[in-house]
Formats: sequence, structure tokens, C-alpha cells
Amino acid sequence: MAIEFYAQIDAEITAIFSNYIAVTSAHVSQEIKPVGTTLLLLSIGWFGWGQITGVVQFPVMETFKKLLKISVIFAIATNAGLYQEYLSDWLWQSPEMMANMISVSSGNGSGSTGVSFTALDKLFFDYYTSGKNFWDLAMARTIPNIGFIIIAVGIWFAGLLVSGYIAFLLIITKIGLAIFLATGQIFVMFAMFGVTQKYFEAWIGQVFNFLFVNLFAFAIGGFILQISSTYIVGMSAADILDAIPLFGFTLLTMKALHEVPAWSANLSGGTQLNAKAGQQWVENRLAGASNLAGSAARKSGASFHSLGAATGINNKLSTARDRARTINNFGRSDSNSIRKGD
Repeated sequence: MAIEFYAQIDAEITAIFSNYIAVTSAHVSQEIKPVGTTLLLLSIGWFGWGQITGVVQFPVMETFKKLLKISVIFAIATNAGLYQEYLSDWLWQSPEMMANMISVSSGNGSGSTGVSFTALDKLFFDYYTSGKNFWDLAMARTIPNIGFIIIAVGIWFAGLLVSGYIAFLLIITKIGLAIFLATGQIFVMFAMFGVTQKYFEAWIGQVFNFLFVNLFAFAIGGFILQISSTYIVGMSAADILDAIPLFGFTLLTMKALHEVPAWSANLSGGTQLNAKAGQQWVENRLAGASNLAGSAARKSGASFHSLGAATGINNKLSTARDRARTINNFGRSDSNSIRKGD
């Protein structure tokens, strides 16, 4: 059984956004060309007049560099072909190139596979396989075991959350990247003048923010895929306590993914993606799944010692989650105070 849900979504949105970037950037270049031409002529005329009258004095090489810079910026901003060839295509394809750079072992001895949407399908399939083992055990009896059914559904739900959250980060950054690249020629035009260059710098910083989110999400996805290939598939479905660490591992993974937008924003200087509400919802769902696992242990007739171990692990997971949240809030408040001090 092969799952191609995420790969199919990626193929469809990539084709749509690639066409959107090409069509929109071509239209934008035509619209801003008259304005850009006027600004270019005014800039060169003012610069030449200043040199002749002595208002501004630059060496010959400095003058040549400034005129060359303005000409190159004008050509890229008003020519859709140049913009797509030297800027937008490179930036749009960068996430896939970075995925190839951080490619991880596929686990089947056949070389390496880049962490992509296809790998997300494999990740979800690993969770599905583990949950299916519990489901088969539950249905093997005359009266289905409710505890094993709850564990199976919980594992499937956890797999959907992990793979879905990674896919969410990748898709939302693709949407943002497509919009920024489609309108990028406007911001490239701002680089012609020093007073408006800050808008170009903000634009390029936000674009690299999207690229870094993809990079870190790919890296964490590769780490999860390696673990799922060894632990999740190889776990013993006969021991219900195997599901408790799985839920804890899923929760810690979600916390790491939650930090990805902050890491990317700190590196690029762009605006951080806000996924706090969604992350809180995920944490609550996973905590509920962990509690269900403890209840399932009771219903499946687990021993007193096993039940106590499951409860202890669940309590430790809750404590770790609270400490991580406290450290995270302390770090944000400390960062805010440092910024205010600056």
C-alpha cells in the first residue's frame, strides 16, 4: 500500500504557483516599465547635472559604478525574462536544492532520498503501519479490544499531525514565496535609490525567511523519517507501553517544528510566521492522546506495574512540555527586553 497524498498536493501547487509567478511577474514588468524609465532618466539627468555644476563630485570609477548599478537594476526590474532567469527562478527552486543538500538515508539501502513531500507520505505510512498493528490485534479477538483501538487511532492521529504540520510549513512558505517573487520587481526597483533601498532589503529578508523555514522543516523532517524507519515500524505491538514514548516523541517533534519560524526570522531579519494558535491546539490534542493511552492500558488489562509506568511517563511528558513552554516564554521576554534596551 502506497500513500501519495502529500506528493500529489505538492505537484499541483508547484505547477499552479510556477505559472502564477511567470504570468504575474511579466505583467508587473510591463506596468512598472514607464515609471521605471522616468525614474532612470531623472536619476541620470540629476547625477549628470550635479557633476557638471559641481554640486556632487565623484571620481570617474565611482560614477561608472553608480550608473552601472542603476542600469542593471532597471534592466532586471523591467525585463521579465531577466528577472525570472537571474532572480525568481533561482529563489523559487532553492527549497528543492536545499532539500537535496540535506538529503538523508532512505533506510532501505538504496542510496539517499531528499526529504520532500514524498518523504512525508512515507512518514505518515510508517505511523499508519504501527497503528495498523494495534488495530489488527484489537480485531483478532471475538470482542474487539477497545484499548488497542484507541491506541491505533491515536497513533494515526499523531502521524497525521506530524506530517501535516511539516506540510503546512512547506506549503505556507511556498505560498508566501510565490507572492513575493511574483511582485518582486517592484521591490527590485526600490534598490535604485538609497532612500528606498530599505524596502528592497526588507523584501529580500522576508524571501530568505521563507527559504530558511523550508530548510529547517526539511532537516527536521529528515530526522523524523530516520527515527520512524527504525523505531516506529520496529516497535512491538504486543506491548501497549510502546505507544507512550511514541506520543512523547511526537510532542517533542511538534515543539521543535514550532521553533522553526523563530529560527528563520532571527537569521533572515524577516517577519516570523505566526502559528501559535495552531501549535497550542496540537499540544492539547497530543496531551489528550497520551491520556487516552493511559486509559487504554487500564481497559486492556495491563498489570499494575505497567499501568504505573505508563502514568509516570505521561506525567513526565506533561512536566517536560510545561518546562519547555516556560523556557520558551522566558527566552522571548528576554529577547524583547534586549531589543528595548537597544
